[in-house]
Amino acid sequence: MQDYLQCCHGKFLHIEISGGKNLDGILIDSGPDTAVLYDGQKFFYLSLNHIQRFKKGQDLNSDFEGPSGICPIDTINKGISFRQTIENAKGLFIELYVTGNQTIHGYIENIFSDYLLFNSHFFKTMIIPTEHLKWLSIQNRNQTFFTLNKKDMLVHSFLSISASSEFNMQLSKLKGNIVIFNMGTDQNQMGLLKKIEGCFAELILADEKSIIHNIKHIKTVHLP
Repeated sequence: MQDYLQCCHGKFLHIEISGGKNLDGILIDSGPDTAVLYDGQKFFYLSLNHIQRFKKGQDLNSDFEGPSGICPIDTINKGISFRQTIENAKGLFIELYVTGNQTIHGYIENIFSDYLLFNSHFFKTMIIPTEHLKWLSIQNRNQTFFTLNKKDMLVHSFLSISASSEFNMQLSKLKGNIVIFNMGTDQNQMGLLKKIEGCFAELILADEKSIIHNIKHIKTVHLP
């Protein structure tokens, strides 16, 4: 896919992403596992693992304004990886897309071997496995959300204090707590985390019924 993308640098593309949040814009850059798209307002940094397909879009019209400066997240080094892009975005106010029909705004607090801690004003501290992160975006380095500054967005959580190096270990630490998986897109994703066994997690729902989740399909975790 990377070879195909390199031939499309500077072209307007329509990109279909896993989860349904499709993107349109100019392809600015690409690397072994990442692509940079500009839609006229924001830069999008995409994981190639979640690009299902893409095609050249319509010719650019005179109203479309290309980027006026460099990418706000450094991608100058050739061969930059999606992991490096995430690390370069740490501490910046960004927008993430992981699952469902909504994006998440906030900033990356910390990055571990296979997950990150993300601070969101609405969801507080979230645990997000990096393999499920489809894209992140930013308008500029001075951007904030809701007119709040970073101090106002700070979230204090024991998740930050007791963070483990791996996602499964961190999830195990939450046993006995009420948790919400995948931003609570349905009631089966919210309950008491009773047990972690192998690649499965057992939730006890509000009606005291048990439901088993495949951990590989848990895209976000946060506490109510």
